[in-house]
Amino acid sequence: MNALDRQSERFSATGNLVSEGALNPLGRPSHDLLTVLSREAVQNSWDARAHPDGPVNFTVSGWIFTPQQLQVLRDHVFPDVPQGLPLDIFHHGHELTGLLIADSGTTGLEGPTRADAAGAPGERRRFVSFLRNVGRGADEPVGGGTFGYGKSVLYRASRVRTICVFSRCKVNGINESRFMAAALGGQYAIGASLPDHGLYTGRHWWGRRAHDGVVDPVLGTDAETLARVLGLAEAVGDRGTAVLVLDPDFGGRSGEDALAFMARTTMWYCWPKTLAVSSEAPAPAMRFDFRWQGGRVPLPDPRVTPPLDRFVAAFEALAPKKGARTPPFHEVKAVRMQRPVRELGRTSLIKFPSATSVAPPLEGAVEAEWPVAGACRHVALLRGPKLVVKYLQGPALPAPGFEYAGVFLADPALDAVYARSETPTHDDWRFEFLQDAHEKSCVRVGLRRLKEILLEFTAVPRIEAGTHTPSVVAGFAEFLGVLLPGEEGVGASVLPHDPAVTATSRPTRVSPRAGRRAVVEVRPDVRFILEDGTPRHLLTFTVKHPERAVGTFVRAHPRVVVDGNAAEEEPPAGQSPAVVTAWITPWGETFKTGGGQWVPADLPGDWQVEVSAAHDAVLEVRFEVQAEAGP
Repeated sequence: MNALDRQSERFSATGNLVSEGALNPLGRPSHDLLTVLSREAVQNSWDARAHPDGPVNFTVSGWIFTPQQLQVLRDHVFPDVPQGLPLDIFHHGHELTGLLIADSGTTGLEGPTRADAAGAPGERRRFVSFLRNVGRGADEPVGGGTFGYGKSVLYRASRVRTICVFSRCKVNGINESRFMAAALGGQYAIGASLPDHGLYTGRHWWGRRAHDGVVDPVLGTDAETLARVLGLAEAVGDRGTAVLVLDPDFGGRSGEDALAFMARTTMWYCWPKTLAVSSEAPAPAMRFDFRWQGGRVPLPDPRVTPPLDRFVAAFEALAPKKGARTPPFHEVKAVRMQRPVRELGRTSLIKFPSATSVAPPLEGAVEAEWPVAGACRHVALLRGPKLVVKYLQGPALPAPGFEYAGVFLADPALDAVYARSETPTHDDWRFEFLQDAHEKSCVRVGLRRLKEILLEFTAVPRIEAGTHTPSVVAGFAEFLGVLLPGEEGVGASVLPHDPAVTATSRPTRVSPRAGRRAVVEVRPDVRFILEDGTPRHLLTFTVKHPERAVGTFVRAHPRVVVDGNAAEEEPPAGQSPAVVTAWITPWGETFKTGGGQWVPADLPGDWQVEVSAAHDAVLEVRFEVQAEAGP
């Protein structure tokens, strides 16, 4: 195979975009470079999907180049190295790494190969958009990669600012293979006394030089040969694109750690793409595959990996499957503006015990903080492409031991508006970016109303004083009624003012000499624990004894509440009913008994009762007290 030709872009008399300008449109992203790379690459692949609902196969592979691959890169792809590019790395004799990002199930880089070619009417111009132009034309459709700048991060991820691109696409209905290398170096000048003198932008391409001096991509068999030797061909399928990032910047990570990081961060921001498109189309919209040196990198399953599983549950509740059980502690609301009246999106929120949100599979020693660090109190912002724009942090729940997760999905009619409000890295919505006053109001009001909904969701309910218990007890009781899920209790919320779903103190008749009734006061900080795989709740309470009482006998009556606030008659198959399993004294002694517990009046302090319940349960606990009078 003949060596490739190089074309370096000269400045024209009317001016050009310098190489640094093509590298900097993403600004200074707040995310780690590999996070931006993963997000942008997935968005570009999804935008190029061949079918509206996919599927798209997305592959990321890293490996150390073989001696044969290094020789091909040195002698055939980059035999002619321009100024300002450190491509002498192929001559150093040390190991060199490549990072492949590929997709299939897409259209490939179709369309004209030159920016000045008009192309056929309606023909997509993916090749020139990716390898020639910078930015997105006004007539190009809005997708995940709204600005068309995402490709610049591919060059930034290379320490030599160089990539190789292979694509299979259709041209006039005929399959065509294309290969081209490109680089973004520094601008430079060649003196007037030398050949090719002039001022250069720093943009370079390697391919086959045409009769007019323009370098076009390598086509057909030669393109396939290069792609096969360099390891690009297999991941592309019948149609698709593979990008090889030379000498990638892993941010100080080893290759294996870098691929593991990219796999996890991709799940953080792309988990909606792993879910079934619909009940009629049970396959996921995208399939992800990450490999290092040929070995598969474990990919977290967001449906079973905390806390992503809670975001998944909230997302799926926006359009529940027919016959699906509405999970407890879940709330779905429309987000609306009043002038004019219109829906801006929908939000789905879900509460869950903290004990189920510890997520070691998504943690690591070398990566930056994940978007949800510490307690989960976040809402994933989504629009049409269903890629997470941002995790918006909300207020904490007032009771320790519980967290929440949610999603906000923009109204489809406003997808283009939210898209125009995105930052170049697609990681935030900024209404200030919009020019139209109405569009600006839609985004501003939508975000404000979402924050109001979070405040309502996390607020302690307003409680009216009960007729037979002090108001403080009634307030604690109803608060506990909202925060007593089973181990898998995620989803639908209990009505916050439902008086049947409570943890109450029910006084009983007391000896006349006792003077007045005993009352149990229950604290709101319910603890959730897993013991031998069984979910248990620890309720802390104190007893207010009547005057002259020597003590009070306390009984706890737990039950599982089902739809309509009715008690569950029988637990699900294989599960136990809600029962009291232990009582714990203020000094830490545990009595493994059900039934009741004697609380002496001369031993003040916080007592605890341990209750086990069936999985996926809403739990109600009622207290019954019987005081005993002294002599």
